[in-house]
Amino acid sequence: MGELTLGRVLLYAVIAGLAAGLLVAGFHMIVTEQVIDQAVALEEQAAPAPAHDSAAHEKPIVSRDFQKTGGLLIGYLFYGLTCALFFTLAFYPLQGWLLHLGAWRGPLLLAMLTFWAVVLVPFLKYPANPPAVGDPATIDYRQNLYLTLLLLSIAGTALAVWFGKRLALEWKAPAWLVTGGLLIVVGMGLVLLLPSNPDSITAPLELVFNFRVRALLGLTLFWGMFGGCFAWLVRRSVGRKVMTAVST
Repeated sequence: MGELTLGRVLLYAVIAGLAAGLLVAGFHMIVTEQVIDQAVALEEQAAPAPAHDSAAHEKPIVSRDFQKTGGLLIGYLFYGLTCALFFTLAFYPLQGWLLHLGAWRGPLLLAMLTFWAVVLVPFLKYPANPPAVGDPATIDYRQNLYLTLLLLSIAGTALAVWFGKRLALEWKAPAWLVTGGLLIVVGMGLVLLLPSNPDSITAPLELVFNFRVRALLGLTLFWGMFGGCFAWLVRRSVGRKVMTAVST
């Protein structure tokens, strides 16, 4: 099975990233923004009354209306492009192994592993919170915790896949079973061992729960769309190469 050039892999990843970003932006506009509006209203109610001077009455740089529409769309398109770049850097050197699994299954497997390492494991430990939750004084600490978990999750996922394949051969067991078990052990170990979020939840639990469910659904939609679109483009390209090779 012929390998793809770096430029073609990047092109397919960009198309998939933009399509996924567009889908998720629409999802959040319809489903999530109403929850964020409730959180913003609570945050404004809890804020101290502003002093009556010109600085206190300055308007925000970006209006809430723009945040819910154009800002959301731009943000997720940029997120899609960023994910496309990093996905390309992972897929291109690994495509020999991934495409050996199949033009569909290989790209989808990498997308699923990316979702596990980049989204699900960090989300289980440090789930997203609406605007009404979080102490501004701890934001640097919380960001460092999240970044540490993200890097450890990526490294742990890569090691679990590499070691799982070899362990499966030694044990003469299905590779998917051994690798899946290692992924769960590594992921849950990180979730249990890293420090918890220092901020207490002061917003209504129903609001926080509704926001977190929508946030996770959005990320799941993104990587489902990304993986499906990228795999379809790869399969289409590989199929053309096979047909060309047969005809010649």
